[in-house]
Amino acid sequence: MLKIKLCILLKIICIVIFSYSNSSVLFASDNTNSHLRNVLVTSRIAVKSDIERLEFVANIQSFENELETRARKLGYHVDDETRFVLLIGDNVLESSYYKIFTHAFQKQGLNIVYLSYNTFPNDLEEKMKFLRYSNRLLGYSITTPHKLAVMKYMDELDTEAQVVGAVNSVLKTEEGKLIGYTFDGAGWVYWYTKYLNKSLKEKKMVVLGAGGAARSLIVAVLQTAPDMRIVVYDIETDIANALVQDVKNWNPDFDISVPALFVDTHIREADIVANFTGLGKKDPKDMPDIDYSLMHGKVAVDANYRPVAKNGFLRSAEQGGATIYNGLGFLIGTILPFFEVLTGEQTDFNTLMDFAKVELGLQEANGAKGIAIDIYPEARWGL
Repeated sequence: MLKIKLCILLKIICIVIFSYSNSSVLFASDNTNSHLRNVLVTSRIAVKSDIERLEFVANIQSFENELETRARKLGYHVDDETRFVLLIGDNVLESSYYKIFTHAFQKQGLNIVYLSYNTFPNDLEEKMKFLRYSNRLLGYSITTPHKLAVMKYMDELDTEAQVVGAVNSVLKTEEGKLIGYTFDGAGWVYWYTKYLNKSLKEKKMVVLGAGGAARSLIVAVLQTAPDMRIVVYDIETDIANALVQDVKNWNPDFDISVPALFVDTHIREADIVANFTGLGKKDPKDMPDIDYSLMHGKVAVDANYRPVAKNGFLRSAEQGGATIYNGLGFLIGTILPFFEVLTGEQTDFNTLMDFAKVELGLQEANGAKGIAIDIYPEARWGL
């Protein structure tokens, strides 16, 4: 890797020697890759010296070369015109998301590859600079733990991201601006109302969890069905109260609240119960400690689709008489709005769902065997 970066740096130095026209602005020669020309303009890089500028350019091209290598190893065609979109988070390499997203690009005949790239908090600033200055990067999907931290790098936020207070998708415009979006909620609503053909109108939903994904879900749901009643429960009551207050500040007419005492009372009256706690994502037996006998006739939705298709929450809800759905449709749904923002084109939900099931072996909860749960686990929530 060091040899590659040194070679790139020497190449750029040679280019600059022959094209160096004044002390304040550097332009690459016509032989330089077009995606480096803008980077060589002093006014676009906040660095102190020509050497730092050249090192920065070398780092960008080294990163692009790494992406090309990764894409080829995964079997994707890559050439000088290939563009990239990345999923960045601290534990994303096991996700199948990149395969589904790249399939969407390929179905449209687009020379774009979507890759997962582990990024830790101390690397985030560098990766955001790479996005801003490399013309081969179109955007990022953002996941844990960066949804809040990435906001300070945005030039603009869409309305939903402002209300939610988190970003899960970043688009770079032709002018080099970074626009932050949150599409979790929009993806869920599309899946629930279009794919499942279910109504949200005048429904009562209990949302377990008050993190970023739950915030996005609630905002999107209320935009779609302002007459919904929503109850938010989280073991950290301050977080739940802050979410409710933020939504009330956005629109005081929305019917959203935190339960005064026990959430089970609201589950009894609910039409939809959504598990957005994160429980079940690592250990599928972990689940909210609620009274699952109250789930009869309700829709139980889990944000997780792995490590198993039917985790403890869904299996127990099904035993209680609920109709159950895992997060696979939610996952597919989040692709559609970001795909359109990136490309200006639309992709087909059913095509991507079929690909996820047939080619990747992913399952929806219905029909899945699930895990064996003989008794309810010990309480993990103080409900």
